[in-house]
Amino acid sequence: MEIKNRPPAKNTLNPSSNAEKQLRDVSSLYEKQFLREMVKQMRSTVSESSFMPAGFAEKYFREQLDQQYVESWGDQGGIGLGQMIYEQLISKYGEILGIKTPETKPSGPIPISQRDHWRPQIEPKDKSIIFTNNTTHTTHATHATNTTHATHQGPVTLESPWAGRWLGSFELEKGLKVAKIQHEGFQSVVASQFFPAHLKVGDMLKAGDAIGTLNPEAQKIHWKLIKSNED
Repeated sequence: MEIKNRPPAKNTLNPSSNAEKQLRDVSSLYEKQFLREMVKQMRSTVSESSFMPAGFAEKYFREQLDQQYVESWGDQGGIGLGQMIYEQLISKYGEILGIKTPETKPSGPIPISQRDHWRPQIEPKDKSIIFTNNTTHTTHATHATNTTHATHQGPVTLESPWAGRWLGSFELEKGLKVAKIQHEGFQSVVASQFFPAHLKVGDMLKAGDAIGTLNPEAQKIHWKLIKSNED
């Protein structure tokens, strides 16, 4: 699965925003106009009786009645076209109008503050991302031998890349653990040597919430996204 910069996340809006109301009104107007044309075309397919043809007053009343039906239909949600238009407008202009919170690019399970110490690389086989610890090493010479010491950056906390639901973790071998998080339409699978946080299956997570702490000896972190039909 291709990993994108943004998840299929829901928009964060300011309900009191006047701009948001205007976008909703415009979207509703477009849908009602579509419904008017649809009802008009449906009426045109109905043949009038030659025995008692409709008069001008009847046709006018019928058109007015159809308009009321369309207004009521549209106010109750219509066929969903207005909502689709609204979501497209929000996606395109929401941040500019200040009614959608700008979405930051996810750093994966690695905190942004630690990204300089971990080199990401895409695995060609399954399109997962492998973060490799590239912490610099310094060599200290002594009279007896040369010893190499890693520069420690402190404990590293694994994070949930996006909001989601904790599906749990399990151990594979030699301290290698796998954690799963259900996002909207897909799952994050994180594998590394880490100590899971005290989470219960089903716990809700926000983007950036801790899911565990890396073992100081961990050198790699595997992060993979899997499509899912769950919410």
